[in-house]
Amino acid sequence: LNLPCPRDAAHGTLHTGPCPQDAAHGTLPSGRCPQDAAHGTLPSGRCTRDPALRTLHTGPCPQDAAHGTLPSGRCPQDAAHGTLPTGRFWLDSFAVELNPAILPLDWLLGTWESDELGEGSFPTIAPFRYTETLHFSHVGQPVINFMFNAFHAESRKPLHRECGFIRIQPGTNNVAFIIAQNSGLVEIEEGELSGQQLALHSRALARTSFAKEPHVQQISRLIQLRPDGRLEQTVSMALENQPLTQHLHITYRRAS
Repeated sequence: LNLPCPRDAAHGTLHTGPCPQDAAHGTLPSGRCPQDAAHGTLPSGRCTRDPALRTLHTGPCPQDAAHGTLPSGRCPQDAAHGTLPTGRFWLDSFAVELNPAILPLDWLLGTWESDELGEGSFPTIAPFRYTETLHFSHVGQPVINFMFNAFHAESRKPLHRECGFIRIQPGTNNVAFIIAQNSGLVEIEEGELSGQQLALHSRALARTSFAKEPHVQQISRLIQLRPDGRLEQTVSMALENQPLTQHLHITYRRAS
């Protein structure tokens, strides 16, 4: 399949690969340059006008009938457009504009998969190894939503699971994690953002009345994006009878 880029005759013909006129146009599996809505239909592949855009199922964009039908992919006119197979609008981190308040944390967004087995240890338990998936998303609010899911490396049994929200105090580098864990623990961690590193410490802890003892008394968390593009997380905790000690350490590679 050879299609010309209709934005400018100088762009030449695209089969696969970038538009030679502007490196920002990105690469399509096949089809036209999606830099401008006037370019028309994308036979397949994602619109690369915005790196956050992803491919949608077949169907017209219901936002504006003039946008027409795309055999595959979303309407390249506006990142907020898009349809589901049912035709309903969807609200997802890849369909709405990032709120400027959380721009300093945009390096977290997406899905991360552990690239090596994580190491878990604590004086009161046997050491273990685990895998983990992290998902950070947004819906246009000044908040990042997150979900962490861990599994035992050998048995694949589900382990710790955490979900919640990340907020930044306006005009500062102060960051708060609001976290609910499947163990029955709920916590607020606060700390500072320094470049692409988050150092957090628990400020408040609450638990179910029947939570397993000994109870967690303190948690600290370090999340950082390393120069090699990998994400690293280290979690330490203190119990009623144990001082603050490293509990978890793992690295991830971005999956999407």
